[in-house]
Amino acid sequence: MSTTQRRLEQCLYWSCFKSECEMRVELSLPQTTIADVEYPHMFPSPPSRPSEESGLRQSDDGDALSFGWHMYQYSNKAQSEEKSWYYYLTEFALRRISNRILNTFYRQDHTSWWDVSRLIPIAKEFEAQISVWSNNLPPAMQYDNHITGEDFSPSRELSWATWNRLLEMKTWLYQPFLYYAIHNNTQLPDLLENSALRSLIEAGMDCALKTVEHRTLRHRHHGLWFDIRAIVTASLTVMAMVKSGNVKIDEQWDGRILSVIRTLAFWEDESPDLVKTKKVLEELLLEMRSTMRRRSY
Repeated sequence: MSTTQRRLEQCLYWSCFKSECEMRVELSLPQTTIADVEYPHMFPSPPSRPSEESGLRQSDDGDALSFGWHMYQYSNKAQSEEKSWYYYLTEFALRRISNRILNTFYRQDHTSWWDVSRLIPIAKEFEAQISVWSNNLPPAMQYDNHITGEDFSPSRELSWATWNRLLEMKTWLYQPFLYYAIHNNTQLPDLLENSALRSLIEAGMDCALKTVEHRTLRHRHHGLWFDIRAIVTASLTVMAMVKSGNVKIDEQWDGRILSVIRTLAFWEDESPDLVKTKKVLEELLLEMRSTMRRRSY
């Protein structure tokens, strides 16, 4: 088998495996035998440089200008391919960590989250792994997370998608602790003396707010449906935290929920189910504002 054929086989295997993992997160499907294969390569091999594949050589007539222009084109193509390749490899690596988080916290139902003391050290270990990956991303994959959805540019799409994947992983990681904080009204004050638990709950709340702020987009892309579902989930989480009164939250939370509602209105003509989703959020927001006004009197 040639080097090119081997690389294509590796890419095909890991692409299929990654796609299956992502589908099984969304749909209750049995695992296929692809996960049982003891595949010898942890990552697909990188592609050849464009100049190597093309066999580009300076012409015999010494047309340096033409040769230089071709090299410039290949240089731009190489930069684009390098960024795509970094994204491709990063997705595989983060998928592995995501799978471990899901298998650890989501194999059982939410009742398993009540044993919070057992989950804390496991979560802190995952948190450290995610932090290492996040801090060591190559420059091509680094994203300025101070940019909001309104300032999003398609030129940043790959780096944004990687940052978005990290945010999604953190959301899965912290969800059990947010659930615990929302539903535990008796023991929580004492348990919050545990700084590790408190930091996990606060990090989860920060993820929910960042999801609302950064994934509320009016830019069409391949993951838009996932973004919309994520911001609705995050909005419900934020409102549940506010309603519980167990954890202090940003006073501007209602403005962020309103931004989500406006974004749902922007897309609702293309997806009728968003009409109902928007109505649910509007009614909840109105109810909570009314309740909070009564409390203030």
